[in-house]
This record gives sequence, structure tokens and C-alpha cells, in this order.
Amino acid sequence: MTPKEKAQELVEVFWIEVEDNEYPTRKMSLNQAKQCALITVDEVMHSLEIYFTEPIPEAFTVMSLRNHWQEVKQEIINL
Repeated sequence: MTPKEKAQELVEVFWIEVEDNEYPTRKMSLNQAKQCALITVDEVMHSLEIYFTEPIPEAFTVMSLRNHWQEVKQEIINL
């Protein structure tokens, strides 16, 4: 999944969850859904930081993941 696809998926998950609740007249704005998605990506990136102290092979894998999530975050902002 590309960063753009993941960004769209995350925003849609938050948007749909709120629209499908027991109060159908309450709807989250796109900006609110984007903020929720950004918080999620920040949490994923924060959890990856603990692995940077691992040996180099692990660090390269984590850096790749971190770069991916940074791109996802940028795509959410661009939506």
C-alpha cells in the first residue's frame, strides 16, 4: 500500500466510524478526521523510536518504516 493509499484509508476509517454511530446527525468534518489520522501516525512513529537503539540491521528496517509513516502523514496533510 502506498503512503497516499494508507493516508486515505486512515482518514476514511475515522470519518466512517463517526458517521455510523448512534447519532447519525453528528458528523466529523474532514479536518477532524485528518487530525485523528495524524495523531495515529504520530503514535506509530513514536513507538518506532524505541527500536533505534537496536543493532544496525534492525535500525535500517525501522528507519524504512518510519520514513513510510512520515510519507503517510504528509499525504494526510495533503488531502
